Amino acid sequence: MYRRLRKAEAWEGSAVPEIDGSPLTHDILAALNLLEMKQDGSGETESYEEDFQKLQSELLTVGTATYIAK
Repeated sequence: MYRRLRKAEAWEGSAVPEIDGSPLTHDILAALNLLEMKQDGSGETESYEEDFQKLQSELLTVGTATYIAK
């Protein structure tokens, strides 16, 4: 849908960055102002980790069970 909007020149705002020719969902949601705000009152949005290995490492650091990708 993002590409269709860009092609039709209907996307408002600047283009979002693309990785390997595709925009990241997180960047589209950020451009549409649809990301959830942190509950700590800071006004910052929740972050999303794209790298599975880094995410798993962070989860293990806080004691969350290991997720095994299939």
